[in-house]
Parts: sequence; C-alpha cells; structure tokens
Amino acid sequence: VVLKWIFFYVNPAFIFGRLYPGSNCAPSLLIGLINMFMLKGRDPGFVQHVNSINATASVIINNKNYTYDVYDQCYLQQWYPGQGLIEEILLLLAVVSIPIMLFVKPFYIRWRHSRGLPIAGGHGHGGGGEDEEVQFCR
Repeated sequence: VVLKWIFFYVNPAFIFGRLYPGSNCAPSLLIGLINMFMLKGRDPGFVQHVNSINATASVIINNKNYTYDVYDQCYLQQWYPGQGLIEEILLLLAVVSIPIMLFVKPFYIRWRHSRGLPIAGGHGHGGGGEDEEVQFCR
C-alpha cells in the first residue's frame, strides 16, 4: 500500500527503472495479492517494446520522448524488480506460520502453565482476566 502511495501517481515516470505510463496502469492491490497466492506468472513492468519503431504510444519524460506498447491489463503486471521472489518468500512465511500458530503456541502456553508462569490472557474474552485459571485436558 505504501509503495503504491509513494511511487505510482498520475504522471508518467520511470519507477524502479521501468517506464510507468500513468494512472491507467496504477497497480491493483487486491488483484496483486490474489495473484501472489495463486502464484500467477506476470510480466515485469507495465509496458513492452520501449523506444521501438513500431510502438503504439508515446510519452515525454524529462524532455525526452519514449515510445512503447502497453501490456494488456498493465495494472496486473509486476511493479518492481524481484517482486516474484519477494512474493514467494512472503507466501512461504505465511504457510510456515500456520502450523506454528496451531501447534507450537498451545504447547508453549501449556509449558508456561506447568511451570507456574503467568499466561497472558486475551482482552475482552472470558470473565476473569489475567487471574483467570487456565484448564488443560490431560
């Protein structure tokens, strides 16, 4: 979200070394997140054939004319270099976190309980607060 707010605005520019043609190619956060979890392959950047003779669009950035062809659905493409690798790492962390939350934390809480250490309770759940007794099945 912060990357989109800072870098992708209305005017055409070079962002992360890639030509961004303007607001019509502003990245879609929701679709980008869905594509990350589906491991969909996407093209790098928003345009192709920069400064090609047969390009269909042009833009002037810093008094220099650039020609290009916009990808179909350019707002769905990769926003920055290395995005695919970063998405795979984040997805791996998300998958690894699931068993940790389901299995490791309950054993940790039980371990603290068996040692007589205080267990941080949830906020707003149950009636007793921090002094509430925790019961484990044996």
